[in-house]
Amino acid sequence: MPSRDRPDMNDKSEGAPRRDIVRSPRPWAGFATSIVLSIAILLWLWHRHALVWTSLKTRWATADHALLVAVFGGSAAFHIAAGAFKLHRVLRSMGVDIRWNETLRVRLGAGPVRAFLPFSTGEIIHVLYFRARKRMTVADTSGIMIFDKSMNLIGSLWWLALGIFLASEPRIQLGILRQASSVPVALIAALLAVSFIIVFIPSIHRHVADAAMIIHPRVGEIVSGMLSPFRQLHTVQKIELLIYGVVFQLRPIVVCFFLLRSLAVPVRWVDTLLAASAAVCAGYLPGFVVGSGPRETVLVEAFGAAYGPVEAIFLGGLLMTFAVNVFPALLGLPWTVWFLRRLRRSDVTGRKG
Repeated sequence: MPSRDRPDMNDKSEGAPRRDIVRSPRPWAGFATSIVLSIAILLWLWHRHALVWTSLKTRWATADHALLVAVFGGSAAFHIAAGAFKLHRVLRSMGVDIRWNETLRVRLGAGPVRAFLPFSTGEIIHVLYFRARKRMTVADTSGIMIFDKSMNLIGSLWWLALGIFLASEPRIQLGILRQASSVPVALIAALLAVSFIIVFIPSIHRHVADAAMIIHPRVGEIVSGMLSPFRQLHTVQKIELLIYGVVFQLRPIVVCFFLLRSLAVPVRWVDTLLAASAAVCAGYLPGFVVGSGPRETVLVEAFGAAYGPVEAIFLGGLLMTFAVNVFPALLGLPWTVWFLRRLRRSDVTGRKG
Protein backbone atom coordinates (compact mmCIF):
# COMPACT_ATOMS: atom_id res chain seq x y z
CA MET A 1 0.00 0.00 0.00
CA PRO A 2 1.46 3.34 -0.98
CA SER A 3 2.66 5.49 1.88
CA ARG A 4 4.59 8.68 2.41
CA ASP A 5 7.53 6.95 3.99
CA ARG A 6 8.38 5.15 0.77
CA PRO A 7 10.97 6.41 -1.65
CA ASP A 8 9.97 9.40 -3.69
CA MET A 9 10.31 9.85 -7.42
CA ASN A 10 13.95 10.79 -7.09
CA ASP A 11 14.89 7.44 -5.55
CA LYS A 12 17.39 6.02 -8.01
CA SER A 13 16.96 2.51 -6.67
CA GLU A 14 13.35 2.47 -7.82
CA GLY A 15 14.20 3.81 -11.23
CA ALA A 16 12.28 7.02 -11.92
CA PRO A 17 10.45 6.78 -15.24
CA ARG A 18 12.39 8.22 -18.11
CA ARG A 19 11.55 8.91 -21.71
CA ASP A 20 14.35 6.67 -22.91
CA ILE A 21 12.55 3.70 -21.34
CA VAL A 22 9.53 4.39 -23.52
CA ARG A 23 11.75 5.11 -26.53
CA SER A 24 14.04 2.14 -25.97
CA PRO A 25 14.39 -0.09 -29.06
CA ARG A 26 14.13 -3.24 -26.95
CA PRO A 27 10.30 -3.23 -26.67
CA TRP A 28 10.02 -2.66 -30.40
CA ALA A 29 12.44 -5.50 -31.10
CA GLY A 30 10.28 -7.71 -28.92
CA PHE A 31 7.19 -6.48 -30.77
CA ALA A 32 8.76 -7.40 -34.11
CA THR A 33 9.74 -10.83 -32.78
CA SER A 34 6.23 -11.48 -31.50
CA ILE A 35 4.77 -10.56 -34.89
CA VAL A 36 7.11 -13.02 -36.62
CA LEU A 37 6.16 -15.80 -34.19
CA SER A 38 2.43 -15.16 -34.61
CA ILE A 39 2.68 -15.03 -38.40
CA ALA A 40 4.72 -18.25 -38.41
CA ILE A 41 2.03 -20.10 -36.43
CA LEU A 42 -0.74 -18.72 -38.64
CA LEU A 43 1.14 -19.71 -41.81
CA TRP A 44 1.67 -23.21 -40.43
CA LEU A 45 -2.04 -23.45 -39.70
CA TRP A 46 -2.84 -22.13 -43.18
CA HIS A 47 -0.70 -24.75 -44.92
CA ARG A 48 -1.77 -27.54 -42.59
CA HIS A 49 -5.37 -27.16 -43.69
CA ALA A 50 -4.60 -26.05 -47.28
CA LEU A 51 -6.59 -22.85 -46.90
CA VAL A 52 -7.32 -20.72 -49.96
CA TRP A 53 -7.47 -16.93 -49.92
CA THR A 54 -10.54 -16.79 -52.17
CA SER A 55 -12.47 -18.98 -49.72
CA LEU A 56 -11.76 -16.52 -46.90
CA LYS A 57 -12.90 -13.62 -49.10
CA THR A 58 -16.12 -15.47 -49.90
CA ARG A 59 -16.76 -16.16 -46.22
CA TRP A 60 -16.21 -12.51 -45.40
CA ALA A 61 -18.48 -11.34 -48.22
CA THR A 62 -21.34 -13.60 -47.11
CA ALA A 63 -20.99 -12.89 -43.38
CA ASP A 64 -23.66 -11.16 -41.31
CA HIS A 65 -21.95 -7.77 -41.20
CA ALA A 66 -24.58 -6.19 -38.95
CA LEU A 67 -23.90 -8.85 -36.33
CA LEU A 68 -20.15 -8.34 -36.78
CA VAL A 69 -20.50 -4.61 -36.11
CA ALA A 70 -22.58 -5.31 -33.01
CA VAL A 71 -20.03 -7.84 -31.72
CA PHE A 72 -17.06 -5.52 -32.27
CA GLY A 73 -18.86 -2.57 -30.68
CA GLY A 74 -20.12 -4.53 -27.70
CA SER A 75 -16.76 -6.19 -27.12
CA ALA A 76 -14.90 -2.87 -27.19
CA ALA A 77 -17.38 -1.14 -24.89
CA PHE A 78 -17.30 -3.96 -22.34
CA HIS A 79 -13.50 -4.27 -22.52
CA ILE A 80 -12.96 -0.58 -21.87
CA ALA A 81 -15.64 0.01 -19.23
CA ALA A 82 -15.50 -3.28 -17.31
CA GLY A 83 -11.71 -3.52 -17.58
CA ALA A 84 -11.25 -0.01 -16.20
CA PHE A 85 -13.79 -0.69 -13.46
CA LYS A 86 -11.95 -3.87 -12.43
CA LEU A 87 -8.57 -2.12 -12.40
CA HIS A 88 -10.05 0.80 -10.46
CA ARG A 89 -11.46 -1.56 -7.83
CA VAL A 90 -8.06 -3.23 -7.42
CA LEU A 91 -6.30 0.13 -7.10
CA ARG A 92 -8.82 1.53 -4.62
CA SER A 93 -8.79 -1.68 -2.59
CA MET A 94 -5.03 -1.23 -2.25
CA GLY A 95 -5.52 2.34 -1.02
CA VAL A 96 -4.36 4.12 -4.18
CA ASP A 97 -5.78 7.66 -4.36
CA ILE A 98 -7.12 7.71 -7.90
CA ARG A 99 -10.39 8.78 -9.44
CA TRP A 100 -12.45 6.69 -11.85
CA ASN A 101 -11.94 9.22 -14.64
CA GLU A 102 -8.17 8.94 -14.38
CA THR A 103 -8.26 5.13 -14.26
CA LEU A 104 -10.38 5.07 -17.41
CA ARG A 105 -8.02 7.39 -19.28
CA VAL A 106 -4.98 5.45 -18.10
CA ARG A 107 -6.48 2.19 -19.36
CA LEU A 108 -7.39 3.79 -22.69
CA GLY A 109 -4.07 5.55 -23.15
CA ALA A 110 -1.94 2.58 -22.17
CA GLY A 111 -4.07 0.16 -24.18
CA PRO A 112 -2.15 0.26 -27.48
CA VAL A 113 1.23 -0.25 -25.79
CA ARG A 114 -0.10 -2.81 -23.32
CA ALA A 115 -1.80 -4.91 -26.00
CA PHE A 116 0.98 -5.20 -28.54
CA LEU A 117 4.12 -5.74 -26.49
CA PRO A 118 4.94 -9.45 -25.91
CA PHE A 119 5.45 -11.35 -22.65
CA SER A 120 3.02 -8.93 -20.90
CA THR A 121 5.80 -6.31 -20.96
CA GLY A 122 3.14 -3.78 -21.94
CA GLU A 123 2.17 -3.72 -18.27
CA ILE A 124 5.47 -1.91 -17.65
CA ILE A 125 3.78 1.23 -18.98
CA HIS A 126 1.25 0.95 -16.14
CA VAL A 127 4.07 0.45 -13.65
CA LEU A 128 5.84 3.58 -14.89
CA TYR A 129 2.68 5.65 -14.67
CA PHE A 130 1.63 4.69 -11.16
CA ARG A 131 5.23 4.83 -9.97
CA ALA A 132 5.49 8.41 -11.16
CA ARG A 133 2.01 9.82 -10.59
CA LYS A 134 1.04 8.02 -7.36
CA ARG A 135 4.44 7.86 -5.65
CA MET A 136 4.31 4.08 -5.48
CA THR A 137 7.24 1.70 -5.52
CA VAL A 138 7.83 -0.40 -8.61
CA ALA A 139 7.29 -3.56 -6.55
CA ASP A 140 3.91 -2.41 -5.23
CA THR A 141 2.74 -1.27 -8.66
CA SER A 142 3.91 -4.51 -10.24
CA GLY A 143 2.07 -6.42 -7.53
CA ILE A 144 -1.19 -4.69 -8.40
CA MET A 145 -0.73 -5.51 -12.09
CA ILE A 146 0.12 -9.13 -11.26
CA PHE A 147 -2.95 -9.42 -9.04
CA ASP A 148 -5.18 -7.95 -11.74
CA LYS A 149 -3.79 -10.37 -14.35
CA SER A 150 -4.13 -13.32 -11.99
CA MET A 151 -7.85 -12.59 -11.62
CA ASN A 152 -8.16 -12.79 -15.41
CA LEU A 153 -6.25 -16.07 -15.57
CA ILE A 154 -8.36 -17.64 -12.82
CA GLY A 155 -11.47 -16.44 -14.63
CA SER A 156 -10.34 -18.15 -17.83
CA LEU A 157 -9.57 -21.38 -15.98
CA TRP A 158 -13.00 -21.23 -14.35
CA TRP A 159 -14.79 -21.08 -17.71
CA LEU A 160 -12.55 -23.82 -19.10
CA ALA A 161 -13.37 -26.07 -16.14
CA LEU A 162 -17.08 -25.34 -16.55
CA GLY A 163 -16.86 -26.11 -20.27
CA ILE A 164 -15.18 -29.45 -19.60
CA PHE A 165 -17.79 -30.29 -16.97
CA LEU A 166 -20.77 -29.39 -19.17
CA ALA A 167 -19.45 -30.94 -22.38
CA SER A 168 -20.00 -34.54 -21.31
CA GLU A 169 -20.37 -35.53 -24.97
CA PRO A 170 -18.54 -32.79 -26.85
CA ARG A 171 -18.78 -32.62 -30.62
CA ILE A 172 -15.45 -30.85 -30.77
CA GLN A 173 -12.01 -32.46 -30.70
CA LEU A 174 -9.92 -30.66 -28.11
CA GLY A 175 -6.65 -32.43 -27.52
CA ILE A 176 -6.95 -34.70 -24.51
CA LEU A 177 -10.76 -34.66 -24.77
CA ARG A 178 -10.57 -36.96 -27.79
CA GLN A 179 -10.73 -39.77 -25.30
CA ALA A 180 -13.23 -39.93 -22.48
CA SER A 181 -11.14 -39.31 -19.42
CA SER A 182 -11.22 -37.64 -16.03
CA VAL A 183 -7.72 -36.25 -16.63
CA PRO A 184 -8.86 -32.88 -18.08
CA VAL A 185 -11.19 -32.23 -15.17
CA ALA A 186 -8.52 -33.21 -12.64
CA LEU A 187 -5.90 -31.04 -14.36
CA ILE A 188 -8.05 -27.91 -14.50
CA ALA A 189 -9.31 -28.54 -10.95
CA ALA A 190 -5.70 -28.77 -9.76
CA LEU A 191 -4.80 -25.49 -11.50
CA LEU A 192 -7.81 -23.78 -9.96
CA ALA A 193 -6.97 -25.19 -6.53
CA VAL A 194 -3.39 -23.92 -6.75
CA SER A 195 -4.66 -20.52 -7.90
CA PHE A 196 -7.08 -20.25 -5.00
CA ILE A 197 -4.36 -21.28 -2.55
CA ILE A 198 -2.04 -18.58 -3.90
CA VAL A 199 -4.76 -15.93 -3.67
CA PHE A 200 -6.44 -16.79 -0.38
CA ILE A 201 -3.69 -18.19 1.89
CA PRO A 202 -1.43 -15.29 3.01
CA SER A 203 1.03 -17.58 4.80
CA ILE A 204 2.20 -18.84 1.40
CA HIS A 205 3.22 -15.31 0.47
CA ARG A 206 5.14 -14.80 3.70
CA HIS A 207 7.12 -17.98 3.09
CA VAL A 208 7.93 -16.90 -0.46
CA ALA A 209 9.03 -13.44 0.73
CA ASP A 210 11.16 -14.98 3.49
CA ALA A 211 12.82 -17.29 0.98
CA ALA A 212 13.56 -14.33 -1.29
CA MET A 213 15.01 -12.44 1.68
CA ILE A 214 17.53 -15.25 2.16
CA ILE A 215 18.76 -14.69 -1.38
CA HIS A 216 19.20 -10.96 -0.79
CA PRO A 217 17.40 -8.39 1.38
CA ARG A 218 16.67 -6.23 -1.67
CA VAL A 219 15.18 -9.22 -3.51
CA GLY A 220 13.05 -9.96 -0.47
CA GLU A 221 11.72 -6.39 -0.40
CA ILE A 222 10.83 -6.52 -4.09
CA VAL A 223 9.09 -9.90 -3.82
CA SER A 224 7.23 -8.78 -0.71
CA GLY A 225 6.00 -5.67 -2.51
CA MET A 226 4.89 -7.65 -5.55
CA LEU A 227 2.90 -10.02 -3.32
CA SER A 228 1.42 -7.23 -1.21
CA PRO A 229 -2.04 -7.23 -2.87
CA PHE A 230 -2.44 -10.96 -2.20
CA ARG A 231 -1.44 -10.37 1.42
CA GLN A 232 -3.13 -7.07 2.25
CA LEU A 233 -6.55 -7.44 0.66
CA HIS A 234 -9.28 -8.93 2.83
CA THR A 235 -10.97 -12.17 1.82
CA VAL A 236 -14.21 -10.40 0.91
CA GLN A 237 -12.30 -7.98 -1.34
CA LYS A 238 -10.50 -10.86 -3.03
CA ILE A 239 -13.77 -12.69 -3.66
CA GLU A 240 -15.30 -9.52 -5.11
CA LEU A 241 -12.34 -8.95 -7.43
CA LEU A 242 -12.29 -12.62 -8.39
CA ILE A 243 -15.95 -12.40 -9.43
CA TYR A 244 -15.07 -9.38 -11.56
CA GLY A 245 -12.31 -11.41 -13.21
CA VAL A 246 -14.62 -14.34 -13.96
CA VAL A 247 -17.29 -12.07 -15.47
CA PHE A 248 -14.67 -10.13 -17.45
CA GLN A 249 -13.31 -13.32 -19.02
CA LEU A 250 -16.75 -14.33 -20.28
CA ARG A 251 -16.46 -11.62 -22.95
CA PRO A 252 -14.09 -13.43 -25.37
CA ILE A 253 -16.24 -16.57 -25.17
CA VAL A 254 -19.42 -14.68 -26.05
CA VAL A 255 -17.54 -12.82 -28.79
CA CYS A 256 -16.29 -16.10 -30.28
CA PHE A 257 -19.80 -17.60 -30.29
CA PHE A 258 -21.42 -14.70 -32.14
CA LEU A 259 -18.50 -14.24 -34.55
CA LEU A 260 -18.79 -17.85 -35.67
CA ARG A 261 -22.55 -17.50 -35.94
CA SER A 262 -22.06 -14.40 -38.11
CA LEU A 263 -19.96 -16.59 -40.44
CA ALA A 264 -22.79 -19.17 -40.63
CA VAL A 265 -21.00 -21.70 -38.41
CA PRO A 266 -23.79 -23.31 -36.29
CA VAL A 267 -21.72 -23.83 -33.14
CA ARG A 268 -23.34 -24.97 -29.91
CA TRP A 269 -22.88 -22.76 -26.86
CA VAL A 270 -21.44 -25.56 -24.73
CA ASP A 271 -18.83 -26.37 -27.38
CA THR A 272 -17.95 -22.69 -27.70
CA LEU A 273 -17.58 -22.41 -23.93
CA LEU A 274 -15.04 -25.22 -23.99
CA ALA A 275 -13.10 -24.32 -27.14
CA ALA A 276 -13.10 -20.54 -26.71
CA SER A 277 -12.00 -20.69 -23.07
CA ALA A 278 -9.18 -23.03 -24.12
CA ALA A 279 -8.28 -20.57 -26.87
CA VAL A 280 -8.22 -17.72 -24.35
CA CYS A 281 -5.84 -19.70 -22.13
CA ALA A 282 -3.67 -20.44 -25.17
CA GLY A 283 -3.55 -16.71 -25.84
CA TYR A 284 -1.66 -16.28 -22.55
CA LEU A 285 1.34 -18.13 -24.00
CA PRO A 286 4.26 -15.66 -24.01
CA GLY A 287 5.93 -14.35 -27.13
CA PHE A 288 2.94 -13.87 -29.45
CA VAL A 289 1.46 -10.51 -30.38
CA VAL A 290 -1.96 -10.16 -28.67
CA GLY A 291 -1.98 -13.95 -28.27
CA SER A 292 -2.52 -14.47 -31.99
CA GLY A 293 -1.39 -17.80 -33.39
CA PRO A 294 -2.06 -20.13 -30.47
CA ARG A 295 -5.61 -18.76 -30.13
CA GLU A 296 -6.55 -19.42 -33.77
CA THR A 297 -4.84 -22.82 -33.70
CA VAL A 298 -6.93 -24.02 -30.76
CA LEU A 299 -10.17 -22.85 -32.39
CA VAL A 300 -9.40 -24.44 -35.77
CA GLU A 301 -8.25 -27.73 -34.30
CA ALA A 302 -11.22 -27.85 -31.92
CA PHE A 303 -14.02 -26.78 -34.25
CA GLY A 304 -12.69 -27.82 -37.66
CA ALA A 305 -13.60 -31.51 -37.61
CA ALA A 306 -17.03 -31.12 -35.99
CA TYR A 307 -18.33 -27.97 -37.66
CA GLY A 308 -16.19 -26.85 -40.56
CA PRO A 309 -15.47 -25.48 -43.04
CA VAL A 310 -12.02 -24.76 -41.69
CA GLU A 311 -11.66 -21.42 -43.48
CA ALA A 312 -14.70 -20.08 -41.60
CA ILE A 313 -13.23 -21.19 -38.26
CA PHE A 314 -9.85 -19.68 -39.18
CA LEU A 315 -11.47 -16.37 -40.14
CA GLY A 316 -13.50 -16.48 -36.94
CA GLY A 317 -10.29 -16.88 -34.94
CA LEU A 318 -8.70 -13.88 -36.64
CA LEU A 319 -11.82 -11.80 -36.05
CA MET A 320 -11.84 -12.90 -32.41
CA THR A 321 -8.29 -11.58 -32.00
CA PHE A 322 -9.26 -8.26 -33.54
CA ALA A 323 -12.53 -7.92 -31.61
CA VAL A 324 -11.10 -8.93 -28.24
CA ASN A 325 -7.61 -7.40 -28.34
CA VAL A 326 -6.80 -5.19 -31.31
CA PHE A 327 -9.91 -3.07 -31.86
CA PRO A 328 -10.39 -2.04 -28.20
CA ALA A 329 -6.68 -1.16 -27.98
CA LEU A 330 -6.82 1.01 -31.11
CA LEU A 331 -9.76 2.94 -29.68
CA GLY A 332 -7.39 4.13 -26.94
CA LEU A 333 -4.99 5.85 -29.36
CA PRO A 334 -6.50 9.35 -28.84
CA TRP A 335 -5.75 9.03 -25.11
CA THR A 336 -2.23 7.65 -25.66
CA VAL A 337 -0.94 11.16 -26.36
CA TRP A 338 -2.38 12.36 -23.02
CA PHE A 339 -0.93 9.33 -21.27
CA LEU A 340 2.59 9.79 -22.65
CA ARG A 341 2.50 13.51 -21.90
CA ARG A 342 1.70 12.72 -18.27
CA LEU A 343 4.67 10.37 -18.18
CA ARG A 344 6.88 13.05 -19.72
CA ARG A 345 5.79 15.66 -17.17
CA SER A 346 6.58 13.20 -14.40
CA ASP A 347 10.01 12.64 -15.94
CA VAL A 348 10.70 16.38 -16.05
CA THR A 349 9.47 16.83 -12.46
CA GLY A 350 11.65 13.97 -11.29
CA ARG A 351 14.75 15.42 -12.97
CA LYS A 352 14.15 18.90 -11.56
CA GLY A 353 13.47 17.49 -8.09
